[in-house]
Amino acid sequence: MRPGIRFGLIDHALLPLEDTLGATDPDALAQLKRDLAVVVSAEALFTLTDLCGSAPTRPSPAPYGPRPS
Repeated sequence: MRPGIRFGLIDHALLPLEDTLGATDPDALAQLKRDLAVVVSAEALFTLTDLCGSAPTRPSPAPYGPRPS
């Protein structure tokens, strides 16, 4: 079984919507989370790099957290 790390990341990223979209349309928020889980996956990355010829780029450093020495 694969760890479902992306689900926790998606929940955290969409936390600000809990009081807005989650309150007015909880089904839409649940669908958004499922939709994001599909595209935030290793398979999506492999499709972009292998089939579409996209080159992976190095992510920019986060504006928070420890800085490299």
